[in-house]
Amino acid sequence: VGMLRYFETVLADAGTKIITGPGIEDAADGLLIYFLGPPEEASVLSIRPGSKPIVIATTAGHAAIVEAVSELAAVLRSLDRPDVQADRVARRELQDRTADARRRLADRVSEHLHPASAGVQFRLAGTEEPLPVGRGLSSLLSQVCEDIYRASPEVANEMLGRRELTSQAAKARRELLTAMVEHHDEEWLGMKGFGPEKAMYAALLRHPRIHRQTGEGTFGYHQPSRGSMNITWGTMTKMVDGATRDQLALNTLYARLMEPPIGLKEGPIPVLLTALLLHRVDDVAIYQEGTYQPTITAELLEKLIKSPGRFTVKHFKLTSER
Repeated sequence: VGMLRYFETVLADAGTKIITGPGIEDAADGLLIYFLGPPEEASVLSIRPGSKPIVIATTAGHAAIVEAVSELAAVLRSLDRPDVQADRVARRELQDRTADARRRLADRVSEHLHPASAGVQFRLAGTEEPLPVGRGLSSLLSQVCEDIYRASPEVANEMLGRRELTSQAAKARRELLTAMVEHHDEEWLGMKGFGPEKAMYAALLRHPRIHRQTGEGTFGYHQPSRGSMNITWGTMTKMVDGATRDQLALNTLYARLMEPPIGLKEGPIPVLLTALLLHRVDDVAIYQEGTYQPTITAELLEKLIKSPGRFTVKHFKLTSER
């Protein structure tokens, strides 16, 4: 189970000026461009790439779709006229025509833009190689995500696998972070019952064995020893280890984890970052707006979640006495 992903969709033709691909600040994981013009003209599109994948779809049946779009647009314009709005009979007739026009457009889109239809081609922006059709659009985009976000870890928790958490999920994550700080040396972080915060713990910390019992019989935070979290943990570790001269802004770390090839959503990042900081409490210092914070508390983490750009960390290399 990975992140819940989706592609933003836009329509374009040869007259479209500039299309900007989604970046880290955007919720979408990619952009799907339906080019409604001769397929050979798609190369004239001016695309400003972001950090996420852009897929371009072309079709030999573009004229039929454009015709249906134009018909629907004309009917909608007529329906908005003041004299039509004042005439109940005319308004009802145009509403029926609008419904018919919408159905024709949907039929033509289904016929001429389905990945398996003749004359339809999908490709990644900047490449000429057609993408394999698979079982349909969902499987095609899923394969794109698997390739682009190839280092994305398994997060078997739907509440966390999204950019913006629900109020219930945010409360559960807050309770989990509090338990991580206050009960780090206890099994299950001292949590009882079967609440959502315990499910989050199981998915992010217990399954990859980030929080586990050591040979001494005590529980603590460690490098993951199971599952698919190693690249994510290794990326955080490398960035933190490199912050020996200059401090590392945590929004920079967030951005690295959210861009390909990892592509984490914001939801799990505070939990994983907290585990790393508590694991490295002896050689990594955290600062809030330049002020050293001697202790990681639940209150501090709440501020970090709201404004990671206000926080930095620095790595101090430990030297043993001889």
